[in-house]
Amino acid sequence: MDLAELKQQQAELRSEILERLLFLHHPDLAPLRQLAPDDPGRAPLTELERGLEEKRAQLRELDARIERASSFSFRFHAESFRMRGFIWFTAAAVCLTAFFIGAVDRGGGLSTLMGPAALCALAWALWASVPPSV
Repeated sequence: MDLAELKQQQAELRSEILERLLFLHHPDLAPLRQLAPDDPGRAPLTELERGLEEKRAQLRELDARIERASSFSFRFHAESFRMRGFIWFTAAAVCLTAFFIGAVDRGGGLSTLMGPAALCALAWALWASVPPSV
């Protein structure tokens, strides 16, 4: 589920909560609200309040998912997953370059840097192959 779908679901949930709140606080229900919480005549109102709290809990959970989906790390992971073919190609090129430089520049500074660079490129390619989850 992408960010746009999550925000659409959030808007729908907010409108449902607003409708329930307006219904619960309608002036015609004032006599029911004045009854004791354990009174059998207040049962429909109590059920509506319980449903409202469930919707609020769903909204809090959805808000947390949207916050995670909006974070930089999630967006970076999603973009890396989308470009994983290019990242694998780049990692392979860095590994081949490290191999050839290591063969030519035995013990030089450049070959010392290319080994860790190749490992980092491979690690990024592996990480980019795992789909991000919200």
